[in-house]
Amino acid sequence: MIVIDASLVAGVLLGESEVGDAMDQVAREARGGLVAPDLIAIEVASAVISGRRTAPRQRGKSKAMKVAGSFAALPSGEVWSELMRRFALIDLSLEPMSGGTRLERAFEIAELARVSIYDAIYLSLASELRAPIATLDSAMVGAARAIGLRAVPGGS
Repeated sequence: MIVIDASLVAGVLLGESEVGDAMDQVAREARGGLVAPDLIAIEVASAVISGRRTAPRQRGKSKAMKVAGSFAALPSGEVWSELMRRFALIDLSLEPMSGGTRLERAFEIAELARVSIYDAIYLSLASELRAPIATLDSAMVGAARAIGLRAVPGGS
């Protein structure tokens, strides 16, 4: 089992070519499946909204163009449905994170590892499950290592 963060899932859903090698490594190691906090849907939606806003101004940027090509043409009211349709294509278990010890542990990790509460929520789940964290975020990799977790890809 691997806890996967929004940087990888957004890359997959938005068709970013640079996530391919990372996802290959994650797939090789995810024997027990992929899991994420339920927060991931909101984080990925935020990436889509940002891409829709910046795509018209950044025509030469690859990420903005991919978002433009896949989501920008949709009416606003259809974006969430399309995002959820794509989410369903990924074999991903979502874990609730509100309340209780999971969120308390996330606060501890946020302060200890000096990361946002968003990142700490992923790290808290990985810690609880004793699972590696899959991310493209170098700050998250450093924080994972600081609390004794392995990061994939490239984690040791």
